[in-house]
Amino acid sequence: MTANQAEKSILITGASTGIGRASAITLLEAGFQVFACVRNQRAAGALRASLPAAVADRLSTLELDVTSPEQIRAAVTAVEQAVGDRGLWGLFNNAGIAVNGPLECVPIDALRRQLEINVIGQVAVTQAFLPLLCKARGRILTTGSIAGFSGTAAGLGAVILTFWTGWVVDHFSWTSIAQRTLKMYEELLHEQGRAFTVG
Repeated sequence: MTANQAEKSILITGASTGIGRASAITLLEAGFQVFACVRNQRAAGALRASLPAAVADRLSTLELDVTSPEQIRAAVTAVEQAVGDRGLWGLFNNAGIAVNGPLECVPIDALRRQLEINVIGQVAVTQAFLPLLCKARGRILTTGSIAGFSGTAAGLGAVILTFWTGWVVDHFSWTSIAQRTLKMYEELLHEQGRAFTVG
């Protein structure tokens, strides 16, 4: 760990499990201050319990549902109080869910929720933290699914054909809609980020 890293703070959404959790642990071990956004206090406790004592003091957990404006505002306030004028060096937009299924079976409410979390939620979190990111000339990383490159479940290793009243509907990966939208958002953010002095 360098003194420079110890002064840098990174916020990770979706840090309860998977890539977000592994990233939080890796960044803590590398010496960064990490704000891990988790679903609930149980997830926060599980993350903290898995850490070596030497890095646990650099972890702050925040309960954050990226679709909740109130929780986003509370997270910004908590991070701002902790980092002060140093700002936020990194934002890792990792929160997301997958909704898959044949066209005739996917509930619209489930698809709407996926877009709220995977696209709108990431935009909302990024907007909220931009002032702190600008202070540190920070950077933004957004993760998504391989489904953004494939309109069918083939990209996920499975092709399912649904036979319905004599015709075939290819199993469409609804995750790809959110991920392709997210990809376009990332490209836009990259271009506009220059105006905000965000790397």
